[in-house]
Amino acid sequence: MKKFVKLASLSISIILFSACNLTTGFNWLNNKETILSAHRGAHTAAPENTIEALEAAIDMNYGAIEIDPRMSSDGNMFLMHDDTVDRTTDGAGPLEKMTSEQIENLKIDTTDYPEFSNKTVQYKFLCKRL
Repeated sequence: MKKFVKLASLSISIILFSACNLTTGFNWLNNKETILSAHRGAHTAAPENTIEALEAAIDMNYGAIEIDPRMSSDGNMFLMHDDTVDRTTDGAGPLEKMTSEQIENLKIDTTDYPEFSNKTVQYKFLCKRL
């Protein structure tokens, strides 16, 4: 139940964090327009699934942001597309088998984004921001 509540509240937060403004009466299901979604945030502008990629998607006026929430071994939510942290960080192994402390010490691979060098995975900032 605890996992469901965290995942549900993160999902609701993402909808609110996106460019969707719930106060205007906008209805995603009845919309006839094409809406662009930023896959893993605006990962062409910043490393995928980072706060910077989410902020870039908002700045670029995407209509939605697709993310990949995963839970650490101690029950905290992180954004990571792959089953393992190997491709996008300096670590190795499945995120679900790591503690929050281990994950927070991972450095994001910024090879294609030199302006974000030494970026680390941020859990607490993500939860506070959303």
